[in-house]
Amino acid sequence: KASFLKIRNISASYNVTGKALQALHMSNLRVYVQATNPGMLYSQIDFLDMDVTSSISNRGFTIGINAGF
Repeated sequence: KASFLKIRNISASYNVTGKALQALHMSNLRVYVQATNPGMLYSQIDFLDMDVTSSISNRGFTIGINAGF
């Protein structure tokens, strides 16, 4: 059996509003994070990534800010 459950992409963002923007003299501010291929939740084969049939995983993490003045 080669059953597995894998997470491909997780994204989260937050739009800052109100007095915090006024204090920073900004019109908009968004903070975000993203994780690409963070891992598997379940796999019956521990040593293999079933998408690429190897033990190497292509992971990526992004942190960012979008700001308007």
